[in-house]
Amino acid sequence: MATTTFSVRLDEDVKQQLDAFCRKIGISTNAIFSLFANKVVMEKRIPFEITYAVCVY
Repeated sequence: MATTTFSVRLDEDVKQQLDAFCRKIGISTNAIFSLFANKVVMEKRIPFEITYAVCVY
């Protein structure tokens, strides 16, 4: 299977926390994103709920 490069922009603090988490569980950051992408493709959905607050002005 051929691979390709994928670039993501993250807040620096989020990236540092993600890197720390990945080190703690013994998996690379690249592997985390690959797992996420494969899960999306397999399930044809985002594998978690996304919510947002509605602001009333």
